[in-house]
Parts: sequence; structure tokens; C-alpha cells
Amino acid sequence: MSKLVAIIGATGPQGGSVLKTLYASGKHKLRALTCNPDSSIKALVAKYPGIELGQADLDDASSLCKAFDNVDTAFGMTDYYALMQKEQDKGVVDAAINAGVKMLVYSGMDSMTVLSGGKYTNCVHFDNKHNIEEYLNSKSDAIGGFTVEFTFPLKPTTKIPLVDTVNDVGPVVKYVLEHPEECLEEAIEVSGGYYEAQAMADAFTKATGKPARFVQIPYEAVGSDELAQMFKGIDEFGLFAGRKDFIERNKEIDYTFTTPTEFWKHRGWTGPDQ
Repeated sequence: MSKLVAIIGATGPQGGSVLKTLYASGKHKLRALTCNPDSSIKALVAKYPGIELGQADLDDASSLCKAFDNVDTAFGMTDYYALMQKEQDKGVVDAAINAGVKMLVYSGMDSMTVLSGGKYTNCVHFDNKHNIEEYLNSKSDAIGGFTVEFTFPLKPTTKIPLVDTVNDVGPVVKYVLEHPEECLEEAIEVSGGYYEAQAMADAFTKATGKPARFVQIPYEAVGSDELAQMFKGIDEFGLFAGRKDFIERNKEIDYTFTTPTEFWKHRGWTGPDQ
């Protein structure tokens, strides 16, 4: 049986994109929600035959609960101007919980206050969106959704070499012992390859089935100058200075290095306690 998905802001750019994509898939029942049922939402009926229509006032809890009645999944977003005054969508979270919604997909933002290390503190809509996101995560037990966040002060495009020390070091040492002439006075890197942080987060999801993402934080957030310099250096120069010759050498070693997905499976860690 198809699950019912409610889409807030169905006549706008974000909600409209969700409606168009899910309708084209043909895998869901859809309820298009808007705060002002006017001619634009009526046009949706002609464009997307068979969808349900509903009204959702983000400032009215009873309106939201009614909009979420019998809904399995909801897509939520916020109004920019309303966010300049208050954290509007906390009501969406509460209503989804009260209505028994099993999953809430929320369109959020990072906090500019956090990203800038306190330098820019007046991006209210950014910060309020992020506050709502944190509020949603704090209610994860009630709504059934939780995203594991991997926070590091690294650029999203920075690639770091992966090494599973428990499994990968031994075979490399064995290779060194068996090929002394080749390895004498050489620095032998131990890694199966370079990966961006989000790729590691995606691998965590593949290994555990739990949603995960990489979140970049300021260098100063690590709490010490030594660590801040370490991450700055990695961003600027990379680990192994970007050398890749070891990847070719790996082909000569009678061993298959740990992949990101295997790394998480070996760790046996499935996320923080909620």
C-alpha cells in the first residue's frame, strides 16, 4: 500500500520540486499543503490529477494536525519572513509528532553564527532554521527520524586517506618484511585511497542503514590551537601531501584494503545514543 506524503509549500519552489518528483515516481499518495488555498493550488489539481489538497497554517497547531492526519511522511520548510521573527516550524515538528507522522523531512540550514565562529550573528533566518533542525533531532525518538552528524573542521572537498588500523597495518608490514630492498629507507603510506568526508558519511549509512551527513565546523571549534592547525594543514596540503603512488603499490600487496563501508562494519558503531 502506498504511503501518504504531505508536502508543505506545494505551490512554492521547494515543495513544488518535491511534489513534481514524487508524483512522477508514482510510488506515493500525495497531499499538497499550502497556507492560502487560491488559484495556484487549484492549478495543481489539473497538473497532478489524483493528489489531495489541504490547508496548513504554520502558526495554527490544529490546522497542522488536521493537515497531517493519516500522513506517513511529511516534507517541511519555513517561510523566510516569518523566520525573521520566530522559529516558526517548531510547530510543524510538534504537530507531526501529535499526528503520528513516522518521518519528517525538513529543509534546514547551517547556523551562520556557528559557521563563522561568532563573527556573523545576525543571519536570523539561518540560525532559526538550524535551531528548528536541532529541535527536530531532539524529538527523534518521538518522530522516528534521526540523522547522525559527523562534524569536522574540514572543507567538503578535502580528501583524506582512509586506514583501518586494526586490519590494514599488518599486511603492509608483512609486505615490507618480504620486500626489504624495495622498501628500505622509504616512507610507506598505509591507506586504501582518498575519500571526502561526505563519502565516509554515506558509507556509514550503507553499513548501518542510518541516515548520516558531514557538517563542516570552524577550525576554532576543536578547542585547541594544535588541532586547529592540524585541520588547517590538512585542508591546505592534504595528508600524504596528496601523494598517490601508494595506491599503485597496493596492487602488489596480496591484500584488499578496507573500503569505507567495511570500515564502519568493522567498527560496529551505529551512532550516538539518542
